[in-house]
Amino acid sequence: MKILFALYVRHWTGIHTTMQALINDLHSKGHEVYFVSHTDAPKLNINIEQKRIRFGFYLNPIALIYFYHLCWSKKIDVVAANMDRDLSAVGPACKILKIPLVRLLGRDDDINPRKIKSKWINKLFVTHCHSVCQEIVDVILQKVSWFDIPCAVIYSGVAEVKYSEEQKQNLREKLSIKKDDIILGITARLAGEKRVDYLIEVLAEILLKNENVKLVIAGRGEDENKLKELAEKLDVKDKVIFAGFTSEPKLFAAIYDICYLVSASEGLPFGIVEYMSAGKPTIASDVGGISEVIEDGVNGFLINPRDKKALIDRTNSLLEDDNLRAKIGENAYKKFNEKFTEKIMCDRMEEFFKSIARKQ
Repeated sequence: MKILFALYVRHWTGIHTTMQALINDLHSKGHEVYFVSHTDAPKLNINIEQKRIRFGFYLNPIALIYFYHLCWSKKIDVVAANMDRDLSAVGPACKILKIPLVRLLGRDDDINPRKIKSKWINKLFVTHCHSVCQEIVDVILQKVSWFDIPCAVIYSGVAEVKYSEEQKQNLREKLSIKKDDIILGITARLAGEKRVDYLIEVLAEILLKNENVKLVIAGRGEDENKLKELAEKLDVKDKVIFAGFTSEPKLFAAIYDICYLVSASEGLPFGIVEYMSAGKPTIASDVGGISEVIEDGVNGFLINPRDKKALIDRTNSLLEDDNLRAKIGENAYKKFNEKFTEKIMCDRMEEFFKSIARKQ
């Protein structure tokens, strides 16, 4: 197959993590893969050239000509894009050349039912959709009356990484974590929708009462200074460790004892799957597709995103019972291997692309 990925997104998100793994996998299997990103988009660690262009405004003629020439000259069989701006740039070429165009859905608000422009871009150009979980499809079907595009659900997957005790100990020492400390951890962008402030507020009660418990926050974002001020205000400054951006989120997951994701809304976040790949118990908001990954009380805990008591109670139950932590973690790792490995995701995406690719 000859596959083109067109992504406008300027900041690193889950879609980049997926594309990085998928592009390398497809390329290793002998497919011809092309990747076009915005000039300001993050650089992916991929084994092909990352072409960069300015997508410009919607239906920008320069972008239209560029994608038409690329799709025609390379005889592209299938195109995948993520946002309305991507679709408007590559969609006309797909329409004229009769190339299947897949929209990649990571959240239920990726399609806005109130935007007429979005409606016609999708209806005119998109032939298929891919979603990272069933919940996204269900919500879109409920709120978007015109949405009738066939959609394949293929879960996000990550590659497992085994870290040595020395690597984990080096990270603990770097973060000034003592041998007997229990680590509560979250790896996330420090922005409002991730609700890290809420996590600090809720866990302050636990942190103040437990001398050997630390909260590690791995990530950067616009709310970082505000979060540090909050930790100081709540008198847990010495208990909360801001680790900054990490290029190795799975190494952080490997040292966490209890993991968190407390967003008010999500699709199917990579963080959850990374925690599971490390065999760690997770307490997560019951939003988006998270319930398709975590079975409450079996391989993690689901809570209402505003239920402060439940978050504290679940944390305390895991802190007080080493056997429970181990059991939940083992079940999480088992579920990861059954459904959420990078290989499973890439193999299923390859089969999906094969099933819809243009027959030349």
